[in-house]
Amino acid sequence: MTTIPRSIGVIVAVFLVALYALESLSSETSAIAADMPIEARLKFLIDDGAQECDGEFSLTSKAIQVIELDGTGESLTVLDEREFICSTSASMYCGSGGCRVHFLLNGDSISGQVQGWEYSDGIILLGLHGSTCDQSGYQPCYKTLTVQDGHFNVE
Repeated sequence: MTTIPRSIGVIVAVFLVALYALESLSSETSAIAADMPIEARLKFLIDDGAQECDGEFSLTSKAIQVIELDGTGESLTVLDEREFICSTSASMYCGSGGCRVHFLLNGDSISGQVQGWEYSDGIILLGLHGSTCDQSGYQPCYKTLTVQDGHFNVE
């Protein structure tokens, strides 16, 4: 039986976490069309979260936030899976890479696995797993998410 040296296993694991974090900051899957009303997209995402739970599913009052974007006249709706609750699993929706968060505009959506996020002065600061910035997972990594002309821009 061939065994993989521990160091190679760790490198592969870090690579997979980094790949997932980068891919997770992407547009929603085709199952959720950006031209669908925000309420329909929210329902789809919440129903999907509920289906993952084998027990009782609920969400806190902080799960859905609506933010008026400074100077744009647009609203940003955020669905934070950190606020999903499954009675049979304390870690159903989050891991060491963070929790899945969905940012929804009329006409655009983006989701990502984030360790935290904050909105200030028209910018959403995303706290990400360190591997996203080619660092160790525990090291801070930040990217910004902005809205320009009704579309998301990740930097």
